[in-house]
Amino acid sequence: MRTSVVFLIAGLLCVSGYWATDRIEDGRLWNEDHRISEPPAPPRAPRGIDASKSADHGIRFVDAAADLGMDFTFYDGADGNFHLMETTGGGMAVLDFDADGYQDIFFVNGSRLLVVPADRRHVSKLYRNFGESGLEDVTKLAGVELVAFGQGATSGDYDNDGFPDLFVACFGRCVLYHNNGDGSFSETCEIAAVDSAHLHTSAAFSDLDRNGTLDLYVCTYAAVSLENPRVCERGGKRMHCLPSVYPAVPDLLFQNQGDGTFRESGRTAGIRDENGRGLGVAIANFNDDDEPDIFVANDTSENFLFVNKRGFHFEESALNLGVALTGAGSTMSGMGVACGDYDLNGRLDLMVTNFYQERSVLYQNMGSSGFIDSADAAGIGVASRDRLGFGTVFLDANLDGFPDLFVANGHISDMTHVGIPYKMRQQFLLNDGGKTFRDTSDSTGPYFHQRLLGRGVAVADIDNDGRPDLVVSHILDPAALLLNRTPEHGHWLGLQLVGTQSNRDATNAKVRVRLNGQERAYELIAGGGYLSSSDKRLLIGLGQTATIDDVVVHWPSGKEQKLGPLTTDRYYRLLEPIDTKTEDTP
Repeated sequence: MRTSVVFLIAGLLCVSGYWATDRIEDGRLWNEDHRISEPPAPPRAPRGIDASKSADHGIRFVDAAADLGMDFTFYDGADGNFHLMETTGGGMAVLDFDADGYQDIFFVNGSRLLVVPADRRHVSKLYRNFGESGLEDVTKLAGVELVAFGQGATSGDYDNDGFPDLFVACFGRCVLYHNNGDGSFSETCEIAAVDSAHLHTSAAFSDLDRNGTLDLYVCTYAAVSLENPRVCERGGKRMHCLPSVYPAVPDLLFQNQGDGTFRESGRTAGIRDENGRGLGVAIANFNDDDEPDIFVANDTSENFLFVNKRGFHFEESALNLGVALTGAGSTMSGMGVACGDYDLNGRLDLMVTNFYQERSVLYQNMGSSGFIDSADAAGIGVASRDRLGFGTVFLDANLDGFPDLFVANGHISDMTHVGIPYKMRQQFLLNDGGKTFRDTSDSTGPYFHQRLLGRGVAVADIDNDGRPDLVVSHILDPAALLLNRTPEHGHWLGLQLVGTQSNRDATNAKVRVRLNGQERAYELIAGGGYLSSSDKRLLIGLGQTATIDDVVVHWPSGKEQKLGPLTTDRYYRLLEPIDTKTEDTP
């Protein structure tokens, strides 16, 4: 029999192990402690809500951290000297480090200032996800018991071996953990040449030159001295100083050399940011040229948008494209960045959180004419003005096809003596048909009634049920694991993309989904949130649509792959085609 074979794997995940044949024995992934079995299928929930309805559809989140065995609180190291790092908090990286199909969580922790390596009371933590059995702290076993004043984290398979690696941005240093593929990591920062001695915040992996290996962008905030701390007061009380007091330090751009090492190439690549104090970063194609661009949210100075001109060269174009300032023409305290197509016009928009009494900004992507600030028109302005926002992400909580917003809030200083709130409520903003957002936090779950110092946030489908969940870190209070328990929701499609000629993570791959004769566009973005990185699987809400006509994947290598029709409410794992030849099979 003659059969046309296209080297494509499009199997039901449900949830299978990572494609890594060098680590597979007898069809199952081998780990030192035991073989990882396939988890049971998640329970089904009612599906097919009407996206045209304006009700909140009963969206519910439940904080399951304690029940699932997650116990982490960020330590801010406050010692009375009011160091800048005490205010920024910490983030996390979501990654399937053991390739069992469940998303694990690495939390970045602070430490004493000065850092004492022998003091292991406050270390970063790695939680392994065992599905219904909960989470287990495997920090020491995995070799990631980091003692440092950490800030942000991101993950990416920088050597394309099939196992995600881990980068941690800290004050005074950077740390790169290489995933050994056996449940453990090895620190390779010095070998890989990605260390730096400044205050680093957010970071993101992306194949910026599209050569099949992930490069690394690191936000570097400012020059901060422990020996000579700045002293600032307000109302006769000592407070944390404004960002402008600290000299800005340029961000770092590490180009992957393809041999396990990187080369810092920021200045030669056009990353010139003498006055930037970067806190958030998102890497995606913002101008429809298929090249990944770099957006950086800066604190009290103009934001950056480095447009990719190919050849590992960038041109700063934020002012020309409308994302340097607010719609009123002022700078902002740019913190977290959410990146997503909230209005379903096929272009990626940006939400940037801002300081107390200075509303957040919603940059709506208008295509060739650039961006406009639509925060007030979309209801973001009034919802954010009385908060100080940090982490933020787009997620389609009810799977109606329109991405909603989560925002983590909390002030940087306790100024309750002058009537300014310190701890604040976190927010869920429901997307009403791609035009406006409504704050439905009151009805979204008990967590949203607490007052907290919210900081880092990531979105991930922790229990693989197709409903996006949230991981949120706080200062002073334990981190939250918000499981999505929305009872009535739409259909969904999950895609895990595996590159062969593209980077293994398929970062910045584009996906077009056609359903009911209409086409929607998505991208696997890099970065986003705040000090954090999220689930690298694409999770797409479909509303009432139960069948997908076809899916087209545009891989970073330039290859295009089409498949379908597909059934919904499941994950598919797609391998980038290596060849398209026809083969004879018996």
